[in-house]
Amino acid sequence: MLEIQNEDSGYTNEQRRIINDFLDWDDKEKNEILFRLIAFSVDYCRLTTKKNINSFTALLKGKKFYIDANVIYRLMGINNESRRKAMKEFVEKCRETGIELLYTNVTYKELTETFVYYVDKIKQVLQVTNASPTKIKKLYDVKDDNGFYDIYYKWAGENKSYGKWNDFLYYLKGQLRDTIASFRKVTIQNSQVFDKEKFEILVDDLECFKRNSSNSNRRSINRVNVEYDINNILHLLDERKKNGKNAWEINEYMISADHGLVEWADRMFLGEVPYVVLPSIWYSLLLKLTGRTEDDYKAYVEFMKLRYTQTINYTPEEIIYDITQLTEKGEIQDRVIDILTDENLLITKDNEQLEIQEKVRIAYDKAVDEIRKNEYNDGYSLGNVEGYRSGKEDAEKFSYEKGKRVATLEIKKDALLRQIADKAKKKKRINYIIIGIGTIFILAVVFLVCKWVWHDLSPDKVDQFDLIITILSCALGGTVWMMIKYFLCVDLKVLEDRERNKVIDELDDIERNLKELK
Repeated sequence: MLEIQNEDSGYTNEQRRIINDFLDWDDKEKNEILFRLIAFSVDYCRLTTKKNINSFTALLKGKKFYIDANVIYRLMGINNESRRKAMKEFVEKCRETGIELLYTNVTYKELTETFVYYVDKIKQVLQVTNASPTKIKKLYDVKDDNGFYDIYYKWAGENKSYGKWNDFLYYLKGQLRDTIASFRKVTIQNSQVFDKEKFEILVDDLECFKRNSSNSNRRSINRVNVEYDINNILHLLDERKKNGKNAWEINEYMISADHGLVEWADRMFLGEVPYVVLPSIWYSLLLKLTGRTEDDYKAYVEFMKLRYTQTINYTPEEIIYDITQLTEKGEIQDRVIDILTDENLLITKDNEQLEIQEKVRIAYDKAVDEIRKNEYNDGYSLGNVEGYRSGKEDAEKFSYEKGKRVATLEIKKDALLRQIADKAKKKKRINYIIIGIGTIFILAVVFLVCKWVWHDLSPDKVDQFDLIITILSCALGGTVWMMIKYFLCVDLKVLEDRERNKVIDELDDIERNLKELK
């Protein structure tokens, strides 16, 4: 699954709002000043390399930009229309300067699999809940993850095609083909087959880096997508071997909006010309060297905006699943969602420890009380929410109850797997702390024993204690090693396996039920 990464510069959401409000301020002079301040770096490069502007302009011709999946994702306008316009301006500038834009078969596969993932998610949500589509959308709005949901309802409404999932998937693929029609497709080899050892080492390293990086959405990290990234980068490595070693000779770059991938590549290939570059970096260079219009300034400033951090670790699907476990009544589900979103119950406050299930329960209790006060006790009319039935009409014709059961099991399975990952990461952090404290304690004991032996005993007794000290050190070292190996594991995969074993029966039941239903 592909998701736009949420860059984290250490700012709070309130600070991000202030910055973004300033950037959103529609003022031509402000946009020009911001660009000029940042573009000073280009002037510095020209001075230090003793190259004039014509040399830099010539540098751009012949460059090949491999467009990453997340850039194409933005070009399609999913989640954010202003980002689509900004990315489109960047693409136009590349064409003006003779830069060739490409994408690989691997990137294309990643995108189509992303579409399948999101279509399945939307299908699951609509089959498991009786809440109205407009209410469900509010949950996705809070998570800044409503792009596909919006596109689906716009497309289904215009074409009267609610519940036609294969048709919607075909529509998305058509939009993708239109977006990349002017780019050249490059078919690359699967490095997992031709250089498996190197491939697996890089995949493991990138996956670990992203899981521990502040610039990555940890919950959205998918090993398959990491493999796609490594395949593309290894292709760049092979292509660059044919050219020189400096920026004037190298033509191949990957353009990606994934900050985590950019940081990892810079660290992995330290000292080399960057392999993965943010579009904003190249855009600033292009604008400095080729001239700028008012629209260019606006597009550049859009690249600078910060995305808001999510302050609670959940997905809309998990919330919907928790709501459906409490009630199947559509009107109550609608009101629960209203309370969760309108009263900001989904926003975690400092030091708050409430789990999402508890917040759903609070909202549910409040919704039921409100409905009782409005004399809707019998629940006879609950669930007849306007707009819901039309959204599920076609799905119900084809084994709706079966689809609803499958969707419920899939969401429950996803929730369990996320809980396993979260608990494993928490256990890893705790184990590191315990190991640190234990190591300090053991070193302190050894130090005190050595101090006593060397300063308080006679020389002949010191010789007798040498063997004891050696044995003591080995014993303590062995104890630490045994603690780490058997009790204080810091291997995330091992910890995840242990957590999975705790709920293995529940997972097996889910898998068995899914197989029976499918």
